[in-house]
Amino acid sequence: LSVPVVIVGWLLRIPSITHEQTVISGWANKAITPFVSKMLLTHTSSLPNFPEGKSEVVGLPIRKALLNNKYSKKFDPKLIYITCGKQGSHLINQAIFPIVSKLVERFTVIHQTGSSTLTKDLERARRTKEKLGEYKNRYIYAPYFFAEEAATYIRSASIIVSRSGAHTVYELMVLGKKAVLIPISWVSHNEQYLNAQLAAKEIGSSILEEKDLTPDSLYQAIIELSKKPVKKASVKLVTNAADKIAQIIRQSI
Repeated sequence: LSVPVVIVGWLLRIPSITHEQTVISGWANKAITPFVSKMLLTHTSSLPNFPEGKSEVVGLPIRKALLNNKYSKKFDPKLIYITCGKQGSHLINQAIFPIVSKLVERFTVIHQTGSSTLTKDLERARRTKEKLGEYKNRYIYAPYFFAEEAATYIRSASIIVSRSGAHTVYELMVLGKKAVLIPISWVSHNEQYLNAQLAAKEIGSSILEEKDLTPDSLYQAIIELSKKPVKKASVKLVTNAADKIAQIIRQSI
């Protein structure tokens, strides 16, 4: 949708500012580059893909709660947080349910299942919890969590299992969180895999591709990651991107 809007704006002499969220440049942003007055980037590594004079690294807006210590909480045993957005991921859920009984022997597991009535994952989570006996309280599940709950679990988790969208990866890098990342295989330009590669390089994330995803492979990835130290990103990450973007927009008016 951005291409016709930007070109019409250019014809009408209305300045346009665009933002590239991902590691790889999308075709739309490449197409509109000659017509925008400013190209805002998330990652320094994207700079060579755009004109020097109009490009600026501003980072990616993240939830303010993630930067607030009041949302940190200690879990005993340590927390694994499984999250795949509001819709959840049936594919990942299928790999998680068979290993919950083993995971809760070592960890607290908080699982955002999604709310699909077609997959019935929420019902399966309920049945899984019922079979955990003395470890029942170590498995918490819900179709989704509200913003403050999610911030608490992300900040407090020792390991996060998730997809590797641009915002997810950026937030994990800012917080220096250990994560098992399962990229969506069909996303254009393979951008989720490239995001995951960046996280693997900067914070030591584990990448588990969908074709290799099984209960056993996921369990092994979690256990292996739990033995590794936390790794902080070597690149400078902007945490006030929203303010920077707003300032640039105001200056262009």
